[in-house]
Amino acid sequence: MVRRRILVNTALVVGSIVTSLCLLEVGLRLYDGIPLLQVKSFAGDYRFKIGRFMYDERLGWRPMPDLHLSFLKNGVLKTETTDAYGDRITGELSSGNATRGILASGDSFTYGVDVGDGETWPTFLQNMIGTPVTNASSWGWGTDQIIMRAEDMINLLHPKTLILGVYRGDIQRAELVIDFGAYKPYYSIEVGNLVLNDVPVPRLGWSRHDFAWARGILGYSYIAIWVAQRLGNWSAENQAKQATPSGTGEKVTCLLLERLKQRVQGEQMHLMLVMVYDNLDFVHPQPVPAVGVLGCAHQLGYETVDTWAVFAKIFAFDRAKFDALFVDPDRRSHMSAAGNRLVAEAIAQRLRDSGSGESSRP
Repeated sequence: MVRRRILVNTALVVGSIVTSLCLLEVGLRLYDGIPLLQVKSFAGDYRFKIGRFMYDERLGWRPMPDLHLSFLKNGVLKTETTDAYGDRITGELSSGNATRGILASGDSFTYGVDVGDGETWPTFLQNMIGTPVTNASSWGWGTDQIIMRAEDMINLLHPKTLILGVYRGDIQRAELVIDFGAYKPYYSIEVGNLVLNDVPVPRLGWSRHDFAWARGILGYSYIAIWVAQRLGNWSAENQAKQATPSGTGEKVTCLLLERLKQRVQGEQMHLMLVMVYDNLDFVHPQPVPAVGVLGCAHQLGYETVDTWAVFAKIFAFDRAKFDALFVDPDRRSHMSAAGNRLVAEAIAQRLRDSGSGESSRP
């Protein structure tokens, strides 16, 4: 009798919870205008729901073309603008993707996340040397996507100088098949050769195949995703899936650099790789993968700019100045306008030293 009563009470509690969740699901769908009978994964392809990105079958994602956004950062209104190709606007000189100028391909540090159009290092560089700079970068790209984008843009622009802007974390991203909640291409190495996988890039369905079964099932619940995103955890934005063993990213990056070098042979193109870091990197020794990629780039004949020494010196002797080089010094952060200017100055000086800078502006 007691056992039966426990079972009945348990069933009533479970039934009440399920009924309440169903009512909440219906109510929230009605409030947000989601069809009641729509059956789909609400977590899938999160990256393409936040208004800045479009699906790209070769790269996974890239910035939306013709973006005109305004956003507040630390109480200051900023602008984020892209052209018809989805490249970040760097000023009048870059209008129309000028040929025979400088092409910059990189991740969010090069794109200029958290700063305005006039505060990215490609914009500062353009103003310093008086040469058009095309900023063909995107949030979240790995070194594989960065180099693939450069290869695509070379055919369009035939730049005089190509700059690959690499954040040390991009090297590990080349080992991933899912990053920031979206599928991406990735390379494996077979008998010493690069093999491109997952192109055309599939859409993220948020299924059990994509991630664990719990996320695959709960992804179909609008209320589950709604709550998870507002709690700041368990959202698709933060999800990644490894495709190749740890350490493969450095090898893949070096092989891609070699392929790119061979691709532009005979075009009299100046190749440069710029390595940048976030603010929390400087509490540790310089990341080993960054040193490795800089080394193989140098051996291949790339001009290299390693920003480690400049930032590390400021970190050691003037913490207030160092903190000002990043948007949010209290957490892992992108560079501020001051940090981007410092990077641009290092690049401009190297271009002048090598004779690749068109002119010198104050």
